[in-house]
Amino acid sequence: MTEFPLLESLRKRTLKEGIEQGIRQSIQETLAIRFSEDAVRAVAGRLAAIEQVEHLQALVRAAVQVADLAEFTRLLDEMTAE
Repeated sequence: MTEFPLLESLRKRTLKEGIEQGIRQSIQETLAIRFSEDAVRAVAGRLAAIEQVEHLQALVRAAVQVADLAEFTRLLDEMTAE
């Protein structure tokens, strides 16, 4: 146990948020390269709402593998409906 539990909690939360943001950025860069900057703008707000690292990691894989933006959007819809 740490001497400063509040500080430790803040450190963990900040680290988690940084990881989430990095994954979101990877998704956006992949979509921009594969489809367009418009694709990024179309989903950026919805990506920002996802806080589960596991969901974001699945979306990174999807951004690389999907055939088109519509397929990515369907997967995003499924995740945000949960």
